[in-house]
Amino acid sequence: MRYKIPFDLELYYKQTEITLPFVFSKAYAKRKEIIIWSIVFLVLGISILIGGNNIGALFLVFSAIAGSNLFWNNDKYIELKNDYMTRLKEYLEEENKIPEYGVFELKEDCLIFIDNFSTTETKWEDFQEYKIVKSSLLLMRNSEQGDIMVIGESEIGELDFQKVTTFVKRKIK
Repeated sequence: MRYKIPFDLELYYKQTEITLPFVFSKAYAKRKEIIIWSIVFLVLGISILIGGNNIGALFLVFSAIAGSNLFWNNDKYIELKNDYMTRLKEYLEEENKIPEYGVFELKEDCLIFIDNFSTTETKWEDFQEYKIVKSSLLLMRNSEQGDIMVIGESEIGELDFQKVTTFVKRKIK
């Protein structure tokens, strides 16, 4: 299967936004962990206070500290995402790195991606995983480093998107 897709800068930015939770998965996991600890301390503090023991106030303080830590981490997470998108936009615009097209060629042994600047051949076993998010197929080689290829249903059509996802499900386990 071969798909030559005209490059759409706005769609590229949207697809990049979809990949950010995977790129920043450690920061996202840290946020989730802080939320859980905040809730645990809050529930314990209230429960102990209702039981008549003043030590529950200590747990409420822990909950407040965890909540403020969550607020700080959330700001950092948002700052990271915004900085990443800003730098990406600047790079593409300043370096004139906007390709005219992208070609995805899905073969039995590998995926070949071609644009104006490069050709990349990736064996199917080199992909860590795949995900389908918001009608986009994410092919992840190294998600934490942002090495994620995206094929959107809007780029190739619904029927071809189903063919591609079925093919990828067979290749990446």
